[in-house]
Amino acid sequence: LYGSGSLGGTVRLIHNEPDPTQTEFDVSTRGSHTANAGNPSEAIDAIANLPINETMAFRASAGYERLAGFTDALSVAELTGNAQPVLANPGDPLHSAAVFAEKRGVDWSNTWYARAAVLWKASDDLKFTVSYQHQTDQSGGYSQVNPAYRYDQTLYMDQPGSFSTDLGSFDVSLDVGFATMSSSSSFTSQSSASQYDLTGLLESLSAYYGNYPRMLSPIEITSSDKTFTEELRFVSKKSGPWDWIAGAYYSERKQTLDQVEPILGFASWSELPGSGQPAGCTVLNPTTCPYPTFGDVIQFYKGGIRPSLDPYPDLNFTLDRHVSFSDTALFDETSYHFTDQWQATAGGRIFWQH
Repeated sequence: LYGSGSLGGTVRLIHNEPDPTQTEFDVSTRGSHTANAGNPSEAIDAIANLPINETMAFRASAGYERLAGFTDALSVAELTGNAQPVLANPGDPLHSAAVFAEKRGVDWSNTWYARAAVLWKASDDLKFTVSYQHQTDQSGGYSQVNPAYRYDQTLYMDQPGSFSTDLGSFDVSLDVGFATMSSSSSFTSQSSASQYDLTGLLESLSAYYGNYPRMLSPIEITSSDKTFTEELRFVSKKSGPWDWIAGAYYSERKQTLDQVEPILGFASWSELPGSGQPAGCTVLNPTTCPYPTFGDVIQFYKGGIRPSLDPYPDLNFTLDRHVSFSDTALFDETSYHFTDQWQATAGGRIFWQH
C-alpha cells in the first residue's frame, strides 16, 4: 500500500548505503565471446566507498559494457548524404532499384553508467541520503532474424537506438519517538531516439504509391518520460499488539512521443514522367486518371504544393503524443497481533488522479 500500488507485484532494488566506518575499493572485469560475433564482448565495473568523517560517507560506482553483435543484416540500403537511395542504375531513375550491402554484427550495444551517493548521520535519530545515477545505452540494431536464417536478417534500413536515463533521490529518516518518519523525494528522466524499419509494410501497399521501385521507410522515434515523486511515510515502533504504516504520496509524470515516417527518395521520383498513378488507375485520361505524374497526385492533396518545394518532401506520416498524469494519495495499513502466530491486518488507500 505504499504510495502507488502494484497489482502484479513490485521489485525493489536497494543499493548499499555509504558507510562511514570503512574504506572500500573494488574493480571487476569480464570478457566473453558470442557465437557468430566478429568481436569479443567486454565489461568493467568499479565501486568506491570513502568515509568523510565519523558521520558522513561518499559511495560511487561506475561501469561500462560492450556487447558485440552477432546478427548480420544481408541487405541494408545505401544512402547518400541527404538520405536518398543510391541507385543501382543511375541512368534509369524511374525504374532503378536501390543499392544494398551486407552489414555484420548490427545488434551491438554499448552501456555505461555512473552513480554517486552521500550519507550524513546527523544524529542517532536523523539521517540524510542523496544519490544520483546516469546511464547511457546505444545499440546498432535489433537481434531479430529472418525465420529462414539462423543469424541473418533481411531488413532494408539500419535500426540504431540511443537511450539516456537519469535518476535522483533525496531521502530523510527521522525517529520521532512513536514512529520512524521517512521522506523520499525522487525524479526520473528517460529519453530515447531510435529508428525502426517499416519498409516491409509499405512494400505491401506499394500500389497506393504508384509502385515506387525503391520503397525504403524508416520510422524515426523520439520519446521522453519525466517523473517527480514525493512520499512521506510513518512506520510505528512495535511496542505492543498494534503496528501500523501511514503516509501520503504524490507523483507527477510527463511523457512525449514523436514519430516521423518518410519514404526516402519518393518525392524526387514522383515528379519523373511516368512515375505512376494512384491505385485503381489503369489508363491516363482526363476523367479517371488526370495526373501525368504521381507528383501531381501529391500536389493535389497538399493544396498545390509540389513535392520538391515541400519543407519535408519525403514525409509520409507523423505522430505527436504528449501526456501529463498526476497521482495524489493517502494510505494506511494497521495490524493487530493476537498472538505470535495470529494477526489481523486492514488497510486502505484513497487517491486522486488526473
